[in-house]
This record gives sequence, C-alpha cells and structure tokens, in this order.
Amino acid sequence: MSAILITGLVLALLFVAFLWFNIKGLRTMWRDYKRTGSMMALGFFIVGIIGIFTGVWTTLVVIIYYLLRPARG
Repeated sequence: MSAILITGLVLALLFVAFLWFNIKGLRTMWRDYKRTGSMMALGFFIVGIIGIFTGVWTTLVVIIYYLLRPARG
C-alpha cells in the first residue's frame, strides 16, 4: 500500500513539474515573439499550444525551442 501511495505522489509531482516547465516555455516563446516579432517563436508557440491538446509533445517543443532560441542581446 505504501508503494502505491509513493508512486502516486511521484507521478503527481512529475505532472506538476512538466506542467510548470511547459507553461514557462510557452510564456517565453510568446514574450520573444512580442519583443522581436520572430516567426520562429510564433511557430513554436502555436505548435506548443496544439501539443497541449494532442499529448506530451509540448515538452519536446519547449526543449527544442530553448536549443534553437536566438541569443538575448
């Protein structure tokens, strides 16, 4: 019984962590789009929003965007 409870808590914690990361990433994409007018940021934002409704892909989109994101400056 204790293992089931711990597993449930770990899964809930992972869910909250992924949700926070995805929202933070989408917010960053939107801010970059508003600041620079970059179509890349807008495209990644749209794909990320669609990903929320289709599965776990939003996390992958956010990670790829952070890797391809232009340097701040």
